[in-house]
Amino acid sequence: MNYLLLTAGVILLHSGVREYADRKYARGVEHPRDLKRLCGVSHPHRAGHPHGIKYPCGGKAPDETPVIFIIEKYYNRGAALDLLSRRPGAVCILHAGMLSAAGVCYAMVLRAPGNALSKTGMALLVGGGAGNLCDRLCRGYVVDYFRFPVGPERFRRIIFNLSDLCVFAGALLAVAGADKK
Repeated sequence: MNYLLLTAGVILLHSGVREYADRKYARGVEHPRDLKRLCGVSHPHRAGHPHGIKYPCGGKAPDETPVIFIIEKYYNRGAALDLLSRRPGAVCILHAGMLSAAGVCYAMVLRAPGNALSKTGMALLVGGGAGNLCDRLCRGYVVDYFRFPVGPERFRRIIFNLSDLCVFAGALLAVAGADKK
């Protein structure tokens, strides 16, 4: 029962954070979030950068405060990395099919005794997938709203949402738990 609550919690949290980000932030505008800003310390205004700042690979702001993530809203009509963005109907069908398969696996894992790691992973994976599928069905797109300013250039351009992280973390936990008997 706790795992089903975790799944529902992921869906509700995704919906709440998505609504907040969608209302508060304009599309295509960068909003850096560093440790000072996240901890409530006032951040000096960075004049000359009304539409955000692009940081080098190290993720350092001009005042040398490390940037943890950048809020940047994007309406993703495709799958990961905007694949099939010109075919949103196909993406929705694929998404629903994969989520259905994951749901069947989740039900099987829940019925088996023990293996809390796989159960937690599947709860996160299905909750994240369901949150994104709800967006696709209700809006026609998924609202992605943050990215990380570190790593290779290709990775720094990817914009995520909370459900994406839950799917990724859930898949890792489910696979890690599958090896434990």
